[in-house]
Amino acid sequence: MEQTAVKSKKTIFPLIYAAVMIAAHLGMPANPDKISISMELIQTFRILTALTIGMFWGILAVLFGSLWDRFIPTQNREIVMV
Repeated sequence: MEQTAVKSKKTIFPLIYAAVMIAAHLGMPANPDKISISMELIQTFRILTALTIGMFWGILAVLFGSLWDRFIPTQNREIVMV
C-alpha cells in the first residue's frame, strides 16, 4: 500500500508543477518591449550562461561526491555516538 502512495506522489507532484508552469506561461502577457540589441549578443549570452551553469553543477557534483566518499553516511552514526 505504501509503494502505491510513493508512486502516486512521484507522479502527482511533477504533474502539478507542470500544470502551474503551463498556466503561468499562458496567463502572462507577451513582452511589448522591442529587442534593440543584436541577436548574436543574445545567443552568445545564452550559450555562455548554459556553459557556466553546467560548469557550476559539475563542480558542485564533484565536490559533494568527494565529500560523500570521505564521510560515508553509514559510518557517521559511529562518529556521532562517540
